[in-house]
Amino acid sequence: MAGQLRCTPRRRHHGGPGSALCQGDAGGPTIVSARFDSIVLGATIEGLAAACTLAKNNRSVLVIDELEFPGGAAAGREFYPGFRSSGIFPDALHVRRKLLAPLNLESHGLEWRSEEPPLIVPTPEGGFPVFGDPERMLATLSERHPADAQAYEALQARLGRYAPILQAILDEEPPDPTDASIGQVLQLGKRALSVRLLGERDMHELFRLAPLPAADWMNERFECEALKTGLVAPVLFGTQLGPRAAGTAALQLLRGAARGAGPVGGPAALVDALVQCLKGCGGELRLGDGPRSIELNAHAVEAVTLAGGDRIETPLVLSALDPKRTLLELLAPTAISSNIEKTAVNWRMRGSSAVLLLALSRPLPFERAISARSLRDLEQAADHLKYGRLRDPIWIQVDVVSPSSRTDGGERDERAVVATLVAHGVPHGLRAGWDDAAAETLESSMLEALEGIAPGAGATVLGRELLTPPEIERRFRLPGAHPFAGELSLDQLWLQRPGLALSRYRTPFPGLYLGSAANHPGGPFLGGAGVLAARAALHA
Repeated sequence: MAGQLRCTPRRRHHGGPGSALCQGDAGGPTIVSARFDSIVLGATIEGLAAACTLAKNNRSVLVIDELEFPGGAAAGREFYPGFRSSGIFPDALHVRRKLLAPLNLESHGLEWRSEEPPLIVPTPEGGFPVFGDPERMLATLSERHPADAQAYEALQARLGRYAPILQAILDEEPPDPTDASIGQVLQLGKRALSVRLLGERDMHELFRLAPLPAADWMNERFECEALKTGLVAPVLFGTQLGPRAAGTAALQLLRGAARGAGPVGGPAALVDALVQCLKGCGGELRLGDGPRSIELNAHAVEAVTLAGGDRIETPLVLSALDPKRTLLELLAPTAISSNIEKTAVNWRMRGSSAVLLLALSRPLPFERAISARSLRDLEQAADHLKYGRLRDPIWIQVDVVSPSSRTDGGERDERAVVATLVAHGVPHGLRAGWDDAAAETLESSMLEALEGIAPGAGATVLGRELLTPPEIERRFRLPGAHPFAGELSLDQLWLQRPGLALSRYRTPFPGLYLGSAANHPGGPFLGGAGVLAARAALHA
């Protein structure tokens, strides 16, 4: 008799009796309600992208989500009468358009912005615009900071040479380091050759930058503090890091290579187009009834049992839920090996953001802005985060995704806008605990930060909604309130996202695939993990 000794699992009920996991365990009737070629767990952007990819390949698809609406935190919703948000995290500048292209989302109403709005960084002289367009940024620097213009031009030229390599890595399945087949060797050889063809100087610089702190990289290049702050600040979203942390330069490289103009209407518009695409391909959505368990038969997927009791048979389950939920809660405790369990247990999902949605009576003087004025502001927020404290003043990023409208007596007010304020460095596990007083302190600090970059904005607030990290976790079922189902850091990227044995979307169980934002490319690279996971399932 083979046996395995290991510590009591740090999951579900810590070794104690838990809820039923398999057919018949619940003590009540289980109804076999349907059969599908594939079931996708989670109607997130990744889950919807995976479902559309499967449906486009003539698979019957059912998408299941315990929330009452598709899209999760990216869903658009009315938070104040007449005012609709475009997701609580409005960053959609890194959508993997190449991977989503076969879905033809434009035919389902999706439009792309012609250019990315500049990020305004406060300075004593007013505001300094950091453009995503290199030509406009170079023109601004030539006029206002000539000393940095030449350095910026050289930097962009080098990034232009790196971009094709990094984009190719983001848009393809990671290699299998244990596979010595000709195909895998050729894939690795192709990537290695592309790096070698950069030339000795560029190749060495790429390897030097990967472990470097972003602050060191920016300080050795530029003098303008606003430029450095504007280039680094967005990179820290989804991390627990400050600009002096090792590896943040690598995150800056990846985001820079994948950056582009996002969809008109932000993430919510992408969700709406994916839902329409799924329906057009014959896929189905089942909302408000999440999965209770994934059933295995001889270690292969057989069915999914829902919280409501229905049992739906399928040979393929693609989970867009986080790996902890999928592997440690939906599978039977004895199903997974200690190695896979350790990978899931050690996966980090600590959120560090809070959101304040504002209904405003008139536009702000910008579309995107931050309140941080220096790299030091960013670093101090990360320092407070490590100790579970709120920094005062806190730094925020403000996004106005699109003009909203409201109705007063039947009249439409085109001036009304929705602003999304995302506060960074906000600990999920606040040392003093989250209560009404802590929430009020946070809200006041965020409004004060907004007033500092848009004087008079407070007087235009018609309504607001604050989402603290615990509230984000509860309302949108985001463990740790993390927007990407896993932190961004060097040890949680590429082959380590979410772990070496799971980085290629497959699991040890035939028919079970992982395709959440916790998989490569994941994070802010929207749609990538879902499409690549679906392709892996189709090619199996």
